[in-house]
Amino acid sequence: MSTLIFRSFSSGSNGNSYYFGTRDKGLLIDAGISSLQIRKGLRDMAIDIKSLLGVLITHDHADHVRGLGGVAKRFQLPVYATRETFEGLDGNWAVKDKPAPVYRRFINKYTTFQLADFSITPFGVSHDSRDCVGFFIEHQNIHITLATDVGRTDDVLARFVRQSDYVIIEANYDEQLLLNGRYPDKLKKRVISDVGHMCNDTCGAFLAHNYTQRLKKVWLCHLSQNNNTPDIARATVELHLNNAGIDTQNDLIIHTLPRVTPSPVYNLT
Repeated sequence: MSTLIFRSFSSGSNGNSYYFGTRDKGLLIDAGISSLQIRKGLRDMAIDIKSLLGVLITHDHADHVRGLGGVAKRFQLPVYATRETFEGLDGNWAVKDKPAPVYRRFINKYTTFQLADFSITPFGVSHDSRDCVGFFIEHQNIHITLATDVGRTDDVLARFVRQSDYVIIEANYDEQLLLNGRYPDKLKKRVISDVGHMCNDTCGAFLAHNYTQRLKKVWLCHLSQNNNTPDIARATVELHLNNAGIDTQNDLIIHTLPRVTPSPVYNLT
């Protein structure tokens, strides 16, 4: 049995892209950075980009799809997204290079599809894009939930988190840093709204409420460059977990993903 691995190539407002798979085959989730950055990130892991089964897209905002057209065309990779996401992508002036129709594969929320031995279930997430999904991925009895832009938690996200061994979830901002920071009021309201982003406290409380003994590790993603730090995000989430009696030294390990550089390569066992 091949070891499943996870790596973030970038996680933040400047670009998002993640790899799940083995050394032989895997999935790219989002392509908000250049194809050269993605290829280098894979090459550093001794993975050939041509072994990718496809690219899964969470939503049409530029920081998640900016490099998508180049990746699909250069390496002839299928792109999996909802019809509404493709429509939003086509109308996004900030994304110059769109994936050609030949590479597009339409998926539906809550309908599981198979890519090799990966079972993938897209689910709806509250965010102010044309459409937005998270992904629940199953591979050889390892279950992973990824939700990168989460304006509001709900029972659907909770249900998938409770089934997961590993979770990648947004902890975008510290509320006090945001409210006291330099963002204009309109942008502050957008970030804090139900279709914006999730703060550290909400993330921590949500994880504490939905923790099960199956869950081994959580990676906090999409941290704001201006309104958060890795130390604040991790400490805030860990405080909520510790207050709920969850040992973050042994029971559940919390990591933060780098905002503009690749993360370490994590083995998922």
